[in-house]
Amino acid sequence: MATLLLLSGLLPGSLASWWHHAFLLRGCHTPPCGTGPLETAAPAKPILGARSLLHSNVTLKFIHIPKVGGSSIEDFGLRHGHRWGRYDHSGLIEHSEHPKCWSTQYYHGIPTGVKNQSVHTFCVVRDPYERVLSEIRYELTFHGLHGAHYAKCPSAKGLNDLIMKQMNRTIQGRILPCHWIAQYKFVKHCDHVLRMNHLEEDLRALGSHYGAVFDLAGLHSMDDRAKFRSDCKLSTSMFTAETKTALAKEYYIDAALVKMLDANVIRNRERLALAEKLTLLEVSQTAAATTT
Repeated sequence: MATLLLLSGLLPGSLASWWHHAFLLRGCHTPPCGTGPLETAAPAKPILGARSLLHSNVTLKFIHIPKVGGSSIEDFGLRHGHRWGRYDHSGLIEHSEHPKCWSTQYYHGIPTGVKNQSVHTFCVVRDPYERVLSEIRYELTFHGLHGAHYAKCPSAKGLNDLIMKQMNRTIQGRILPCHWIAQYKFVKHCDHVLRMNHLEEDLRALGSHYGAVFDLAGLHSMDDRAKFRSDCKLSTSMFTAETKTALAKEYYIDAALVKMLDANVIRNRERLALAEKLTLLEVSQTAAATTT
C-alpha cells in the first residue's frame, strides 16, 4: 500500500483516484499485480481434483482480449484449477509491451507466440460495436475519466460524444489504450476462437475436446466487472451514422472476423485459415489507408 500511496501523491487528484480504483477493482492492493499471492480480494475456492494440465502433454492457456468477458473466464478457470490471464505467471505466452492500460496488465498485451508446442490457446471475440459499448460503460464507472459523466447514464448524444472523443484520438491517446486494440491482432495466436454471443456452448465444446467440463452455467457477465447502473439501458442502436462510420473504419477486420466464425470452434484458426485471411485483410486495409 505504501507504493500505491507514493504513486497517488505524484498523480493529479482525479487520475490518482482512478489509479487507486483500478488496482482495487482488479484485486490489486500493492502494484504491480501478481507479485503477491492471488490478485483477487476473495478468490473462488478451486474445485478439488482440478488439474493444471488437461492432458499430460497439453497445457491450455487463455489469451485475454480486453472487454470480451475475460475476467469472468479467468475466475471460472481458477475455480477449476487453471491459472489463466491475470492469474497466469508461467510466461508460457509471450506478449508485446504496448499499448498498455497500466503497467500491471501484462496479460492484455498482444500475444507474440507461445514458448513451446505443448501450449494450446483459446480466446473469445465479439461484435466490435458491442465491445466499444461495453468499454464506455466500463469507463463510466471510474471517477475522473469522463468528468461530469461519471456514474451517470448518458443520453444518446452523450454516448456518441464519448465514443467519438476516443475515436478521434490515436490508440495510445485513449483513456485505456489496450481496451481499444483490434481483436484480430490477438486472434492470430489463438488455436481456438470462441464467440461471445455463444460463449457457454463454445466453452462447453472446448472443454469436451480436452476431456474436461467447462460449464459457465450463466455465471459470466457481459459487462465483466463493470456493474454500471442496471437502470441505464445503453445499446448499439443509439449509435449515430458518424459513430458507426468511425467504428466500421477502425474495426473493419474485427467485423469480418466475427462473420468468419462458425459453430465448430475447435482448432478453427487453422481450419478456417484465420491467420492468413486476417493478414490479407490487414495488408488491404493498410494499402487503402495510404491511398486516401
